[in-house]
Amino acid sequence: MTRLSPLFTSLKTLNITYQTPQETLLGTPLTLPTSEPTDPQVAYTVQESDLPTFNVQPFSKVWLARVLAGGQFVTAGTLYWKMLKNGQSVASGSGSVSANYWWSCTGAFFDVQVGDVLALKLWSSVGDSKLDRYAFAVHVSRIKLFKTLWHKDVTIVCSGSSTFQNFNAGSFGASGYTYVYNGHSGIYYGDYSSTGFTLSGIALLSVVEPYGLIRVAFGDATMSNTANVGTRSSSPPNVYRFPVPTQIKCRGVLLG
Repeated sequence: MTRLSPLFTSLKTLNITYQTPQETLLGTPLTLPTSEPTDPQVAYTVQESDLPTFNVQPFSKVWLARVLAGGQFVTAGTLYWKMLKNGQSVASGSGSVSANYWWSCTGAFFDVQVGDVLALKLWSSVGDSKLDRYAFAVHVSRIKLFKTLWHKDVTIVCSGSSTFQNFNAGSFGASGYTYVYNGHSGIYYGDYSSTGFTLSGIALLSVVEPYGLIRVAFGDATMSNTANVGTRSSSPPNVYRFPVPTQIKCRGVLLG
């Protein structure tokens, strides 16, 4: 019987650079309607220039996107939202906002492509609620550097996700976990730090299909094709930071 011996690729380093988010701050706030509007107030078409860039191309990955909106409630009430992708409803929901509080709504879209139109419809249970800002950013999840499942000498570096000029950045807590997977044990590591984490010296790691080496929180692992409503007593309103991959080093393990 011939015994198979493992063969390794050369060490590969993947560096990931994220684009500056698109942002708009309105000089004159919009008043939210008290019923669902016909057209979304916030919409972005995904452009090639919005995508993170790589120094070398991974074998596979998935793009995620965040569409954000924010403003203020004068009277306590309920904020209603609906996410749309290419004109089709993805999800809808609501959240309570206290009087004189600032609100944010973050729609987390899974598996987006260049040319997709991502949008938010927003309305309120009270007639004096305002929308005065919105933003858009793309990040990456489910990265595989090689076609092979096994990876050797792995280092994974994550930083905090994109910050925004017109929103306050904070930790998402337990719902903001980004996960690193191992084929034998499922979740190898999870963290929701707003500043990221580094894992190094991993001798052997196997991807878990279809999640790749790392599964990012907002848009995939914990908040996928849904939205979150946050509130804050002062401006600017909150949005959340979570770990996103910025560098992965490893060798692919082949069988010979």
